[in-house]
Amino acid sequence: MYTRIFRINFNNKQFDIFSDGEHKKVFLEVKDNKYYYPLLEDNVRLSLIYNGNDYNKLYNDKFNIDGTKIKKIAINTVNFLVALTSITSTYLLVRVTNLGGARYTEDLYINCNAILEDYGYQDVNFNDVRNTLKTKDNFPEKYYNYIEEYISLLERKLPEVDLRVFNKNLETLKLFIEPVEYVDDIRTAYYDLDKNSIFMPELNENTKEIFFHELTHLLNSSQRHIVDENSNITRAFFTKGYGIGINEGSTEVITNYLLDEETDNFDDYLNKDNVYFNAYEDFIAPSCFDLFKLIKDDYTVYDYLNGNIEDYKKVLENYGLEDVVDALDTVYDSMVNKVNIWNDTELLRWMYKIDSKLEEKEKQHIR
Repeated sequence: MYTRIFRINFNNKQFDIFSDGEHKKVFLEVKDNKYYYPLLEDNVRLSLIYNGNDYNKLYNDKFNIDGTKIKKIAINTVNFLVALTSITSTYLLVRVTNLGGARYTEDLYINCNAILEDYGYQDVNFNDVRNTLKTKDNFPEKYYNYIEEYISLLERKLPEVDLRVFNKNLETLKLFIEPVEYVDDIRTAYYDLDKNSIFMPELNENTKEIFFHELTHLLNSSQRHIVDENSNITRAFFTKGYGIGINEGSTEVITNYLLDEETDNFDDYLNKDNVYFNAYEDFIAPSCFDLFKLIKDDYTVYDYLNGNIEDYKKVLENYGLEDVVDALDTVYDSMVNKVNIWNDTELLRWMYKIDSKLEEKEKQHIR
């Protein structure tokens, strides 16, 4: 089933973006209230923005959108052979075989904390993390103190959080403090997973808040290199995010909770009426805040931080909100690539969809 996600302005044209139900996007040009197949160039460029560089699906049959038959787009820029393999019911491994390199390399994506020990992540406590931080005497004093404060906030406000990935990242973490000229209108800082590095501009305002956001990524993102007896390298990625939009939005919500001076309980934080975010404040973070609030009886912040991200997917499906993932991803990809969403109504439509579920749930509690 194909779901319309957003209308965008791109290359001086209008396009509607549809999801195929597997979080891959297809595109149709809109002109005079009619749909047309995109030009080859437009389709390739849009697919690179919204489907990524890993692979683009091959479309060659017909499907229905709002009762209108439209031919799928035959575009194939496959650089990788992708196989999704459900190993057990508790975690998902995604194996990507690189066909272009001289050596066979396997990328292993791990979405669940339960098997971290198998990949060298040992149990640690907050004192262990503080001892790891003491080895980072090369960090600028201000940022060293920020990390020290962040650890204390974690201990006070999320005492049961799994610290294994955070500690492993901290062991080799690098900080690059950039001049303020680095800042553009899209992002001010970022965490580079491949280099295990935070690139941070020296800002006059919100420096701590922005840096804390990047530190929260360290709880849920990591990369290990595993070398076998034949010198083949497997990159083991620990990735806790059901799409980039959910990842960034949830990271900002958790960061904002840690910085909130009024609450030491995540559920109490979700009940606040006025919450202001430092990043992704227009749509992504507020939507993820509402999602946490909506599903908190079925999926807690500890489920997100310590559990299996596939459970998040199941809960959203139970609420009929699985397509919100595509909406959040599309907004993020549009923002990063400076593609304009057609109008605010497009965003409000998705926000209302989540809000209506919240209102329905609140009415059930009143009854």
